Amino acid sequence: MIRIAAVPPAPNYEFSVRHPGSQFLALSPSPSSAQFRQHNYWSRIHQYLYDSYSGICSYCASWIPRATHLASDHHSSVDHFLPKSHYPELAYQWTNFRISRKDINENKGDDCEIVDQFYIENGWFELDFLSCRIKASPQAHPILRQRIQHTIQILQLNEVPLIDERTQVIGNYAHDRMPFADLDRFYPFIAREVARQNFDVTLKMDVRGVHP
Repeated sequence: MIRIAAVPPAPNYEFSVRHPGSQFLALSPSPSSAQFRQHNYWSRIHQYLYDSYSGICSYCASWIPRATHLASDHHSSVDHFLPKSHYPELAYQWTNFRISRKDINENKGDDCEIVDQFYIENGWFELDFLSCRIKASPQAHPILRQRIQHTIQILQLNEVPLIDERTQVIGNYAHDRMPFADLDRFYPFIAREVARQNFDVTLKMDVRGVHP
């Protein structure tokens, strides 16, 4: 995870999302999941969110496709940071929307203890290049480290397929098959860790021996 800056609302947000959403909630203040699916007005600003965040998942900080005609859990979805099941009044609020890889969004579910990427500090999450696993930084406060570890566990950031993807990306970079500019564009968390840990000088040769 890296810190991301919130973007301004889409031009059609008030008319297409907030207004009809508020009308719906006035009639159904505690909607069921089925009712929310019938009134998923946030889908109308999905493309704007995707473009505004450059297709980068808010949680794994990796590029994801907008959509696919194949059955896939890897494309983008609109996430409600505070789950609408617990906070229906925030279901149509702009500040509660994130772009997330679909399977990560499903892993998150109704959890309310995930750290917020709008407010985290860069460096709270660290990458072990040899294992390709993410961990909490020892520099973070102990209470924060507990939440960071909870976030990693709930979102399954150190599970397949994410760890396999990370392994491939790091291997490609270490073997000069991916330039830093592409790493920074598509995998900004890994790129930030490459720079922070001085990867090219201190780790590149070691990783070459681990990742084909």
